Amino acid sequence: MTERNKGGRPKIFKQELADEICLRVGKGQSLNKICQDDHIPCRATVYSWMQENTNFLNNYVKAKADSADAHAEKIMELSFMEGVDEKDPKYYYDAQGNKRVDAQLLKVQIDALKWTASKLKPKKYGSDALLAITEGKEEAGKISMNVILNKDND
Repeated sequence: MTERNKGGRPKIFKQELADEICLRVGKGQSLNKICQDDHIPCRATVYSWMQENTNFLNNYVKAKADSADAHAEKIMELSFMEGVDEKDPKYYYDAQGNKRVDAQLLKVQIDALKWTASKLKPKKYGSDALLAITEGKEEAGKISMNVILNKDND
């Protein structure tokens, strides 16, 4: 007697699905979003795959770190309103028919992306990231930053 396919989400590890998950995570998609697709297993299954397959776990960790760069690029797109989608809730039309942006919603989205990028790649996007490159034998390539605060003397 043959075992029939019961349908549903896959439970057995498949390298093709693992590769797709890592690719999409690296592009900045969340695992929650990816696991909504019918052909992708649920999060619990993906986590169990990570426990059972160290190669998949290592690829996932690398993809997660790479997603910081995708978040930084998304910040630039949002900042310059590239690829404006008419259905996006942060864009609307005022009473005169002019296209407007919900600045507060845009700020919240950018702040969330900045925070996530800073946690995924703190050396590159963290608040302790330093800005000026110094020269010298001992400090060649070291990055540092000087902050000057100006006060108005009225």
